[in-house]
Amino acid sequence: MPTSSSQPVQSHHVPVKQDETKDVKPETYSENEVKRDAKGKVVKKKNGSYNLFWVEIIIAVALWYLLGVLSISTTKMLLSEYDYIGITPLSLTAIQIFLGFIFLRIWILTQKSRSPHPIKFGLFFKRSSKTNANGGYHYLSLTSIFFLLGFWFTNLSFSGADASFVETIKASEPISSAFLAVWWGIETISMKEVISLLGICVGAVMSTLGNGKESELPDEIMENDGNNSILMQSIISSGIVLCANLCFSFRGLYQKLLRATPNGSKSVVNDLNLQYRVHQIGLMVILIPVLVLDLPTLLEIWHPKRAVGALDELELDRFLILLLANSFAFTHYNLASSYILTRISVVYHAVLNCIRRLFAIVVTSIVFSVSIKSWHGILVSISGFLFYTKFKMSRTKSYLPSKHASLLPS
Repeated sequence: MPTSSSQPVQSHHVPVKQDETKDVKPETYSENEVKRDAKGKVVKKKNGSYNLFWVEIIIAVALWYLLGVLSISTTKMLLSEYDYIGITPLSLTAIQIFLGFIFLRIWILTQKSRSPHPIKFGLFFKRSSKTNANGGYHYLSLTSIFFLLGFWFTNLSFSGADASFVETIKASEPISSAFLAVWWGIETISMKEVISLLGICVGAVMSTLGNGKESELPDEIMENDGNNSILMQSIISSGIVLCANLCFSFRGLYQKLLRATPNGSKSVVNDLNLQYRVHQIGLMVILIPVLVLDLPTLLEIWHPKRAVGALDELELDRFLILLLANSFAFTHYNLASSYILTRISVVYHAVLNCIRRLFAIVVTSIVFSVSIKSWHGILVSISGFLFYTKFKMSRTKSYLPSKHASLLPS
């Protein structure tokens, strides 16, 4: 009897151990391709795919950085050099969304699926107390609207301030994202992180005070109240950029909520299709404001009897090249950012995003000859964000990423 009872125990024990080993492997990979053990600690991969994974990330980061600078520089050039032919922040945003919509449609056609994932637009307007009654499409509409508003505010800020100054204030975007996440109840912040966020604010203020360009103000204003006008201009520009930050934070929140719905999950809609639908809805939303606000001005400027809207052939070619380059960079640097965010943790993405801001600030400062006064604020703001990321990493590195992790930063 002892022998017969012990044999089943041994024969049963071995398969359990093997099954546990098999079952652990799929669960040790988080959504962002990081391998972890049962306690949530990071375990490095031992195969060659680990090196290939980081090679792909490095290439994507390089594209993210370079395309981001190209988008920022060309946006500033279009708004400052071609305003006399009717290029406004609103019209440029509409063009970026429209051309981005076309670029993304072309990318979808190159995939195995010949058409984007269908959505039922009628469900957008279905009202119900149940979250998933309309398939989560209301989250898609909110994501698209805040995406659109975020870039409109960004373009509006580029039209009235230096590109490096705008990027400095945008580096404080984690503040709005963090407090929105705390208010929503999906994130906690330590005291060290709060102090780091305050450091970002201090750097933004320093950059604001050192931003004003006297040459951009009329002579009468400079003679009467130049300093106050410079300060007021900087405050207004800062407020516009902060509105953009808030819009991007809400965009991140609603996009994460969309991903939690049946019709918004990654198994149904990948990042490419999601971006396509966001651009599609954004284009429908911005169409009426452009027709009402900008179309009359465009018709007046480009009237056949008026010479002010005329461009010679060389200038027209330069304008079209800038416009295409800007829209291409705008679309694909957002795609690169999404690609990176889905493959690494949000903390590492935050570090890379901060360094991208610094990279953009330095390059645009050189291109547009920004005063050295604002560099002190730039360094303080970037340092504060780096400390914030470091403290957040040390607090969360032992745990699996939250299901809402992609909210910080947007």
